[in-house]
Amino acid sequence: MKRILLFVFLAALVSCQKTIFNENIDHRTQANEQLIKAGSYFWSNGQKVPLSPDSSLYLVQLTSNANISKVAKAGGKKVAFLSTSRVLIGKTDLDAENVMSKAEKSEIIGKIHSFKVEDVPFKPNGKIVFKPKSAAELPKIKQLIGDQIYISDTVDYDVYTAEVANIENILNTANKLYESGLVEFSHPDFIAELKKTSNDPLYTSQYYLNQSNNIDINAPEAWTLLGSTTSTVKVAVIDDGVEAHEELTGRLLTGYTPKSASGYGAPTAGSDHGQAVAGIVAAKRDNNIGIAGVADFARIIPVNIFYGGESYSDVANAINWAWSQGGADILQNSWSVSSTQTIDVVKNAINNAYTNGRNGKGCVIVFSSGNYHPEGSEEIKFNGVAFPANLPNVIAVGAVARDGIIARYSSRGPEIDLVAPSGQDGAPNVWTIDRMGTLGYSPDNYTSTFSGTSAAAPEVSGVAALLLAKFPNLTAAEVKNLLVQNATDMGSVGFDNIFGYGRVNASAALLSGPSVIEGPSQVCTEGIYTIFNPGTATLEDASGIATLTALGNNQWKVTRVGNRAGFIKLKITNANNYITEKTIDVGAAYDISGRPIVNPGQIYTYTVDASLGNVSFFVGGASVISTTANTVRVKILNAQNGALPYFYISATAQTACGTSKVTIYPTVQEYN
Repeated sequence: MKRILLFVFLAALVSCQKTIFNENIDHRTQANEQLIKAGSYFWSNGQKVPLSPDSSLYLVQLTSNANISKVAKAGGKKVAFLSTSRVLIGKTDLDAENVMSKAEKSEIIGKIHSFKVEDVPFKPNGKIVFKPKSAAELPKIKQLIGDQIYISDTVDYDVYTAEVANIENILNTANKLYESGLVEFSHPDFIAELKKTSNDPLYTSQYYLNQSNNIDINAPEAWTLLGSTTSTVKVAVIDDGVEAHEELTGRLLTGYTPKSASGYGAPTAGSDHGQAVAGIVAAKRDNNIGIAGVADFARIIPVNIFYGGESYSDVANAINWAWSQGGADILQNSWSVSSTQTIDVVKNAINNAYTNGRNGKGCVIVFSSGNYHPEGSEEIKFNGVAFPANLPNVIAVGAVARDGIIARYSSRGPEIDLVAPSGQDGAPNVWTIDRMGTLGYSPDNYTSTFSGTSAAAPEVSGVAALLLAKFPNLTAAEVKNLLVQNATDMGSVGFDNIFGYGRVNASAALLSGPSVIEGPSQVCTEGIYTIFNPGTATLEDASGIATLTALGNNQWKVTRVGNRAGFIKLKITNANNYITEKTIDVGAAYDISGRPIVNPGQIYTYTVDASLGNVSFFVGGASVISTTANTVRVKILNAQNGALPYFYISATAQTACGTSKVTIYPTVQEYN
């Protein structure tokens, strides 16, 4: 009897579940139909896919001249950047409104919430991808979508990319294009929801690079902005030595040990600290082993100042060697004097590096602030930032714990510039490389027991390396300014003596740097230029040999006028007041060399580049005395009716871009 009752109960339960399930299906179907009817859908595999609004995530599209630095600093971790489309992602509707309030209304193009498809995020990035059914359909497509969308000239396997002028129209435009029957597919170019950030197995333990509560340095976002690089930025790790490691293959340079002519910066027995520091800066990323460094392209120069028995002059010699002979761009120092007392010989060496390093642009000098705060467990305790971190020409870095609270040991004071994540007192938890085998902190090639301001400082050195890789002409002062001005504020609003200017923010610093102009150095007919951190573009072209056209998508086109030739400058002035210039050779330009000021009745010789072969000359205001393949001798005509002759020379030659013509107009004057 009990069995029969149980069966009846189960049958009733299943029937009830089916009813609820069917009701849920009906409700979802009705909701999807309403979404489609409202136009909230996109086409995929020939079917309409309903898009549910995700009001927790907003995309704000700004103009190309918007003050990105201001918005980046205001948004902090609540904002991500899509540099190609200049779209910002706010983490909530309120955050988006706050971010928008930091921009001028004239800088805002549009705002749209993100979407979900059955709880999977679908984030439009402001672009549309489509494939015409045939090349013949392209003119019809352009006519259909009008001038409010820019179609790229670059085509990959017949797939075009288009950018809408206003992101609020992205669904309507994409769907209109598909429903026209002119394309095989058309849909918004959603941000890929890839789960894999790094294939280094210990990467997920490196909370200081990226963690869910955002107490990190925005490293992955910065890697995306930087892209691949062949930079040879050199970081001198001035410490207790660095030796070969599987994460530093091919990037460990010959170093220096001031107390040993044959030491070359290698560690000695019991020296593990410098190896751990070097790993945070430059361990290889995405190599399927170990960890990821902040700047995995950087070359490491080991400088060992803990060999034994060093004096302060030895330390100064090490600093001087690092920049003058080692050629270091960045001096990474996770060491200090156990007080705030200035040591002049060391200070002098630091000033030398700051003034003369990098061919006068200055070395970026990073120091840990010290672990001496009275709340910490170190035997030596005092208030203030330790020397040399308290010098004005260095970047002083304190430590903030994983939970966002200042580390108890972290030395602080008015000289502190930045903080970076590290372990709390008594709980070292920073993953980095170790000496290979059993020599280091752990019986392995990696350690999870690193900590202190020693671990925080190399994070800042790594971010500085990212900046120099993208902007190699920055001065040391400019690097420091970018780091402190774009730090994520912590503690009291603005600068304070505990967190300094805040936690180092790699992506915000990159987005606030100079413009980078990427494109050809020579243009025969036209050239396309892509600008990182764009702004106002102008062409310096006194002779009118080229035109400049804005294409959108942070791109500009330089077009040659006729068969004229010469050198022009593409100039970008961005919202951060950085001016970037690129000299462009239009039409394989060449010059006519000779006297710029001439006198009537005198004979002068003018020459063009001999590599051009035979050149034809045309002369006005002078008589030709003789010519060779590349020169012409002319006699300037005398004044007639009191008027000086109008003298000019044109040279026409065959160049890499075809026939080019250059004309000069020397000034004619009477003898004094």
